[in-house]
Amino acid sequence: SHIGASFTPTFLFTFVAMGFLTSMDNFLFVYGLSYLSISTTSLLTSSQLAFNAIFSYLLVRHRFTAASLNAVFAITLATIFLGLHAVTFEETDLPPDTSRHQYVLAILATLGGSALFGLIFPLMQTVVHKATFCVILEAQILLAMSATAFSLIGMGICHEFSAIPDESKNFRYNRSIYCLMLVGSSICWQLSFLGTIGLVFIVSALFSSIVTNAFFPVLSLIAIGVYHDEFSALKAISVVLSFWGVISYGYGGYVEAKYSQPSTILPRDEESTVP
Repeated sequence: SHIGASFTPTFLFTFVAMGFLTSMDNFLFVYGLSYLSISTTSLLTSSQLAFNAIFSYLLVRHRFTAASLNAVFAITLATIFLGLHAVTFEETDLPPDTSRHQYVLAILATLGGSALFGLIFPLMQTVVHKATFCVILEAQILLAMSATAFSLIGMGICHEFSAIPDESKNFRYNRSIYCLMLVGSSICWQLSFLGTIGLVFIVSALFSSIVTNAFFPVLSLIAIGVYHDEFSALKAISVVLSFWGVISYGYGGYVEAKYSQPSTILPRDEESTVP
């Protein structure tokens, strides 16, 4: 098939709507990142796995195993411990120029973004039942274009375009590096979403979320080492639980695939997939 063959009214409406949800999701994450450290944001974002599991069960009736339930439990518990950290922290733990009120709102916004992100992929799985490379590429094009359009509209309403010259001028390095970072991050995000959407269609929304969440504990540790983020005991417990959840699901999926694999080679459309 060729590009555009799947552009039915239902397909178009669904992915334009998901583009809008993605733009709202980006806004919530950016608001949270404005007042939270990178390590805290990455740990909170890992809660999207729990939301994804809930929506996968409600929308696509995903079959849960002991490993997937254990992963969801561990990462949810990690988010709870991080929430306890937000309630019990001292004023010295606050990021610079951030009030307690802004800190709590940023946590709620990040959790809201995680819930929205956890909803988007199961919705995709309900729409597309047979995936080809062209279908995945079409979905990515529609989602990215509509998300960009909605984001540009929001920036225009809030007069954000006028702030870009000052932001680039006050950037730590120079304007060339500023532009290079914008272009580079855009390309990386497009490639990331293309791979993520492919996993949703080929395997499942929950598996795609597991792969995405595998990097959040690592990112949290990198942020602590590079940016010297505050690292409390509760945050340490959250990191351990996040690792536990991701490794649990990965190992459970490996074991199930190993023991459910037939002794004879079947055609591709008859092969079992990891849940």
